[in-house]
Amino acid sequence: MDTAGSFHEIPASHVARFIHPHAITGHLHDIGSRAVKLWISDRVLVICWAVVLALCINYAVEVAKFHRIQRIASKEQPQIPPKYPSLIPWLGHGLPFAFDNFRFMDRAASYKRKLTSCAVKLFGVDLYILQGSDTVTQMRHDSAVVHAVHVYTYTMKYFFGLPDAGVAAYLRDNTGPERKPRPGSDPNLPACNRIYNITYQGFLKGLTGPALTTTTQRYTRLVTAKLDKKPFSQDQWSTHEDLGAFFQEVVSESILEAIFGPAFLQQNPTFNEDLWVFDRDIPWLARCLPSCILPGAHRRRARLAAQVKRWYDHARQHFSESCIGPDGDADPFWGSELMRYREEKLSAVDDFDDDCKAAADLGFIWATVSNATPSVTWCTSHLFEDASLRDRARRDVARICGNGGGGTTTLDPKMLCHSSPVLNSVFAETLRLHSTMYSMLTARDGDAKLGRWTLPHGQLGLVNTGLSHMDEQVWNTRGGRHPLASFWADRFLIYPNDPTSGPLNQETRAAIMMSSSGESSSSQEYARSTSGEAVTDGEEPIFSLEGLEGSWIPYGAGRHSCPGRVLSKQIIIFTCALMVSRFDIELLEGPVPLDKDTWSFGFNVAVPNRKIPFRIRKRECI
Repeated sequence: MDTAGSFHEIPASHVARFIHPHAITGHLHDIGSRAVKLWISDRVLVICWAVVLALCINYAVEVAKFHRIQRIASKEQPQIPPKYPSLIPWLGHGLPFAFDNFRFMDRAASYKRKLTSCAVKLFGVDLYILQGSDTVTQMRHDSAVVHAVHVYTYTMKYFFGLPDAGVAAYLRDNTGPERKPRPGSDPNLPACNRIYNITYQGFLKGLTGPALTTTTQRYTRLVTAKLDKKPFSQDQWSTHEDLGAFFQEVVSESILEAIFGPAFLQQNPTFNEDLWVFDRDIPWLARCLPSCILPGAHRRRARLAAQVKRWYDHARQHFSESCIGPDGDADPFWGSELMRYREEKLSAVDDFDDDCKAAADLGFIWATVSNATPSVTWCTSHLFEDASLRDRARRDVARICGNGGGGTTTLDPKMLCHSSPVLNSVFAETLRLHSTMYSMLTARDGDAKLGRWTLPHGQLGLVNTGLSHMDEQVWNTRGGRHPLASFWADRFLIYPNDPTSGPLNQETRAAIMMSSSGESSSSQEYARSTSGEAVTDGEEPIFSLEGLEGSWIPYGAGRHSCPGRVLSKQIIIFTCALMVSRFDIELLEGPVPLDKDTWSFGFNVAVPNRKIPFRIRKRECI
């Protein structure tokens, strides 16, 4: 249209362009594409909302079931632990369990501020968390509840690098650790291939009975000699930057030489130092992270295994029966009857070569030192944080040592463990506070009735000692004056004239005494029942673990606790007695903070997560 209102003529070429068939098709295609995309987008949105709604409904149902079963479960009507609610069914609780384990376990195993049991799903695998004093106590008496042997295989493979041939050797053995193969196991498996029996019986033979005595004697001589060689004096303080590193040298090397012989560290002078670097790798390796992600950890593990194999070669070349000492146990090359037994028996297992044995022995070495050494560090720091506690321990040691004038050389680890209530209580409280290990168990022959709960046949059960050690329904806190997250040296001591003393709170103690005698009992009667000794009206305390069978479990749950627990206790208590009687120690930064390393939660006794600067000097022997 022009300015006068008339229309311009539209060129024919323009009209042709708009009505050309290809143009029309293109426009229709664009419109159709947009419609399809909109339709697909709407469908995807609808599907997404449907999935979210389904997940929310499923979650709500799981929450309702969880609360219902928690309410109705009882000893008279035990229930299969309810599933802990999860928003995503297959993934379940895998990520929080793997990467936020401490907080996840603390939430999942608690119901209305009490420890409980529940089922969790970890990347499609069902696992039953079993907590609570009654539940753990029952599983320690039920012969049908046994340690899950394939979990041992997982540990050996991912922690210590067991090759596939070694994994196969463990997997084909379903006969169990006892001398007699369990019913229903493979009757054709040769005795030489019963690797679980070989391992467990070797530990029983080498860590209990006469071997326990000789091994402990070697340790006491070695650790005393190492301390004697230190340039400490009575007149001058010697300052060191870390108490933990001090004991990693003195205690760990003494343990290694006592069990594996002097040739082990002579051939591998950096092994102990390398081992403690590797100890920090364990929580990462436990997450099954491959070498491309953890190249340093895998290299360190391989280097340790190579050192173990170097020791094999040296011992095989130089050992003869004439090398065995007069005690019938020690020798300078293999170190002990236990290691000679392992060399003979594991070498006879089909396809179990030196690479497999090195992984198995590396696991044994790590377990041997990784509990006792940090326990000594914690016990010693707690003893020297409190001057009055230190002096009480010194009086205990002086009383046990007697007046023979022999000084600390007369200290007997067995007597210390039997006769020192203060050191025993410090030991027990240290493990209560700092031990967080896991035990994995299974119901072997049928469903296992565990108090309020039932562990289904063949399913995996998981118990964590750290949660049991913080059970406010059981433990005595003196009305909150000694919280369970703090160290209280007297927690395991019963004072006959103090009805508020002892490890159990008043309610739990009253329930135990009522169930055992039908009536309430005084603190003196309770002390007598827990100690087995005559109790007078005096003020001397008595160390007690009575009533704690399902609550104090630093060496694991189940019927087969750690075979080395007595050796470990004697090492820890003797070393602490040695330190308090022969040395003065000052912690330069005061009491050691009790911060938890949540990343390492569940792996034996926690190592202090910071350095502990200290100074030390000799004192006159008692």
